[in-house]
Amino acid sequence: NRYVYRMGLEIGRQCQRLGITVNFAPVADINSNPRNPIIGLRSFGEDRDNVTDKAAAYMKGLQHRHVIATAKHFPGHGDTDSDSHFTLPVLSHSSERLTETDLYPFRKLIADSLTGIITGHLYVPVLDNTPLLASSLSEKVVTDLLKKQMGFQGLVFTDAMNMQGVSKGRTAVEANVKALLAGNDILLYPESVAETIKRIKDGVTKGTIAPEVIDEKVRKILRAKYWLGLNRDLIINPETLNSDLQTPAFRALTRDLCEQAVTLVHNENQLLPIAALDTCTFASIAIGGGGINLFQQTLSRY
Repeated sequence: NRYVYRMGLEIGRQCQRLGITVNFAPVADINSNPRNPIIGLRSFGEDRDNVTDKAAAYMKGLQHRHVIATAKHFPGHGDTDSDSHFTLPVLSHSSERLTETDLYPFRKLIADSLTGIITGHLYVPVLDNTPLLASSLSEKVVTDLLKKQMGFQGLVFTDAMNMQGVSKGRTAVEANVKALLAGNDILLYPESVAETIKRIKDGVTKGTIAPEVIDEKVRKILRAKYWLGLNRDLIINPETLNSDLQTPAFRALTRDLCEQAVTLVHNENQLLPIAALDTCTFASIAIGGGGINLFQQTLSRY
């Protein structure tokens, strides 16, 4: 976990150097369905506590660099067997399992001062059984559960609004307005932006959208910008960008992360680490590889 924290610190440093203030990470989904086509290795794993600990470490690294971390995809995309880019996945868990598994990392991160959350385009009947309604558009999920019950006060982003999981059965403008009224503060990748702005203005004028709803979101965004230091001029010097990113400390951390991530699953006859160099020779086969790969190059040094 301490390596993940160091990774978060370094990514936060690089974000700052580039002028990036929000990172759409960490993934807080628990990869509990092996048939999940979209989460997979984006998750820290299938163990609830391990996912929570590593997501928290990544979050803290980013936030200690004053970069907004956004846990995703609330209320949990890990146990689905379809991709919300193309359809509306169904999460058919009971409320008990949802509480003890999917929501667990988000609850822990919120208690640990999480700055942002991304709402997923999921259909979760136990939370809101309105037909074809993505959880990102549900007031029951975004406002009642996330904000009121779980006490989240940070920025709420939608997942990309051009994904088919949220756009089925409604226009882009309808989806955008519904996402705002559900409790989201910022729409990610919305379509029909100019028409949506006009619809929101008309709604405020006609009284179908309370001005206080918009005011609250604006205040939250301004508070976040102040925390990020955006009340001061943000000057990004491109001259030394590459050398500032590719520091020796960055390269050393990358090597450490790779070494720590390698897992030895089996070691029959204690072949590793290679010891009997005076009596052994080696042959290596790379199936499906083009040319000599790095593993083979390293092995040839023996």
